[in-house]
Amino acid sequence: MIVHYDRYCLSTLRARLTCLTGRYRKAVRQRDEDGGKRLYIDVSTIYRRDSGTGIQRVVRALLLEIYQWSGDWTVVPVFATRKKSYHIVGTDFCVGPRLAANRSGMPVVPRSGDIFLGLDLSAHLLPRYRGQCRWWKAMGVKVAVIVYDLLPYDHPDLFTPKNVANFRRWLSFVLTEVDEAICISATVASRLREIASSCEATHTRPQVSRITLGGDLSSSQPTEGLTTYDHEVLDGVARSRFTVLMVGTVEPRKAYDFALDAMDKIWAEDRDWPVNLVVVGKAGWQSDLTEKRMAEHPEKGQRFFRLDNASDECLDALYRRSHGLLMSSHDEGFGLPVSEALSYGKPVLARDLPVFRELDHPQLSFFDSVDAASCAAAIKDWIDASERGGKRVHKSLPSWNDAGVMLRQTIDRMTN
Repeated sequence: MIVHYDRYCLSTLRARLTCLTGRYRKAVRQRDEDGGKRLYIDVSTIYRRDSGTGIQRVVRALLLEIYQWSGDWTVVPVFATRKKSYHIVGTDFCVGPRLAANRSGMPVVPRSGDIFLGLDLSAHLLPRYRGQCRWWKAMGVKVAVIVYDLLPYDHPDLFTPKNVANFRRWLSFVLTEVDEAICISATVASRLREIASSCEATHTRPQVSRITLGGDLSSSQPTEGLTTYDHEVLDGVARSRFTVLMVGTVEPRKAYDFALDAMDKIWAEDRDWPVNLVVVGKAGWQSDLTEKRMAEHPEKGQRFFRLDNASDECLDALYRRSHGLLMSSHDEGFGLPVSEALSYGKPVLARDLPVFRELDHPQLSFFDSVDAASCAAAIKDWIDASERGGKRVHKSLPSWNDAGVMLRQTIDRMTN
């Protein structure tokens, strides 16, 4: 059950005390000089560090789309820290044509008709400034957030206690303070409505909407750079008969151990079977044993490769050169690598989850195995089918432009 947290009401007092400073008065004057409606976009996490995760690829892609919007919106990226309330980011951040004039470091001073959009996932920060957001809303500002998933709420055993606690505070904020919760899949939207309907909070619940994400890696301001080891892996992939690619942070929910068990069984049955497995993703929480297993794997450098700091340039090359993507996750909010692989025309084998069924793509196959042996059989059947080929049925996928249009429609609706 979601509990209404109000531990950070002092942020209202801090924000109002800021009114007494010359810095705040200067920000008000500069805001009035700019004129027009402002869309304040929270980029707190990626502003401090781009970890190259799927969510941060989404943030970059949507931010670039927002910068292309025509009309009278002035885009203002903002950030907060644990000790500093929301301030404006410098205009050199992910530069776009409709950024506000350089107000770097100025406090956020919105007015009626403006919108605050929680684009970045800042579960550890946003609830700290509940009071500041309430003050904004009292001034006529609307608040919206992107809801990427509800996984720490539904699967707390797969996350750290700290992450679960932060997420529950953030979810309480969403359910009690936010005007619009914009979900990235129908599955997440449906689950959020279920949680909201069971919430005992007396505050107005948010309007729940959804957008469909794109999968074009080149439209997400991809990071660049290839190391010597990256080139070695790419060369090995190019020489292999079939390379299975897995993409995502190494953490329990992604079920990498399950996939490795299946691949180990396949390799043990045929020691000369020329099929590689490449795992791309940062080391995450509760992953020490999995990382140790990968580092000491007997097939490492032969038929198994691990990249824990790959750039988007490297990921792009891997998508192009690999033969298919395996997605063994126990649950997902969307599953960006699935959409990305399909956009490259690659076949995908994914666990049979409702969120993946939403894509309804002919290149997407499913498995529902609960043990390594049956999963290994599903992988072998999938590889055999992929190698046999046959006539491919092409189906267009949603683009990042489509996602931007849907987001714009939602934002415009909020002002009506």
